Amino acid sequence: MKTINFGRGLLTTVLVLSLLLSFGGGAPVAASQTQLANDLRISQVYGGGGNSGATYTHDFIELFNAGTGTIDLSGYSVQYASSTGTSWQVTILAGSIGPGQYYLIQEAQGTGGTTPLPTPDAVGTIAMSATNGKLALVNTSTALSGSCPLGATVVDFVGFGSANCFEGSAAAPVLSNTLAAFRADNGCTDTDDNSADFTTTAPAPRNTASPTHSCVVTQPSIALNKTVGTDPTSCATTDEIALPAGGGEVTYCYEVTNTGPVTFTLHTLDDSELGNLFTHLSYTLAPGASAFITETATIITTTVNTGMWTAYNVGPTDVVTATDVATVTVAASNPSIVLNKTVGTDPLACATTDEIVLPPGGGEVIYCYEVTNTGDLTL
Repeated sequence: MKTINFGRGLLTTVLVLSLLLSFGGGAPVAASQTQLANDLRISQVYGGGGNSGATYTHDFIELFNAGTGTIDLSGYSVQYASSTGTSWQVTILAGSIGPGQYYLIQEAQGTGGTTPLPTPDAVGTIAMSATNGKLALVNTSTALSGSCPLGATVVDFVGFGSANCFEGSAAAPVLSNTLAAFRADNGCTDTDDNSADFTTTAPAPRNTASPTHSCVVTQPSIALNKTVGTDPTSCATTDEIALPAGGGEVTYCYEVTNTGPVTFTLHTLDDSELGNLFTHLSYTLAPGASAFITETATIITTTVNTGMWTAYNVGPTDVVTATDVATVTVAASNPSIVLNKTVGTDPLACATTDEIVLPPGGGEVIYCYEVTNTGDLTL
């Protein structure tokens, strides 16, 4: 009987097979010249601070570092203009922003609102529109000019509402006193299209002290650890075992670990010598989780066999495999026997000699054949 144990916990169940088998006041201009998908980007915009119905007392701009290295913000600035404006207000930045970190820039305060922002990482005085406008992240502190001032100094650009300049096909949605613009996937999504990258929801400002968010994309993956031992009640810790001549019973353990970000729900396990152990077993294996199955077999000759675990998710949109090898070495055999033949006259016992003398005329004798296994195999 196969036994599968999930996550090395206390749950043990008989294996059940399951068959369950994304310029000026004229026409809007897309910011196509903006640098593509920079690690440093605008992740949230809110211009309704302190207005009627607002919770927060200040406008704010939030930045996000989607990369894997720290970025020095010395000399950088955020700059704002009205939806059709040509004059840009500047807030100069300082400090740095680590990988996966947010950076909060507090701007002008309104007369309403009940909640101050979390501790800002930079402070400016820009009074932004609650509904429509243009915002640029710039790698200098020099004020931009013009209705759509695109160029190498502009690191990121967001036009929202009725803005006449934006990235991609259209501006981000119109904002309000209670709605901020959020970049998708906590700041990771950057297709250089404001309308696709941003949605609106209640403002939720984050600063450098907020939990970080990683944008590092990892592929779905599993790891298989196959071990072999002689205890049928537990998994061994080695992938090789030696048996005496003639072999014996061993227990293989196949432990799979989900080493990627995707949850798997179906599993198949094949062994090069033992065959298919299960197909499309239904079990949810979350990222970081492990499960194992044990299989007992009798091995009489040296055997090197490979286990292959295949995991699937719903769809399936992802199918991954992992293999591992275990070795059972059976000692070489040396079969041999010794025969001792004796002769005597007692029919109830074997004589102790191999020679006997009878009187004239002969008589009845008893032969005894005794064999001894002097080798290392059972015969």
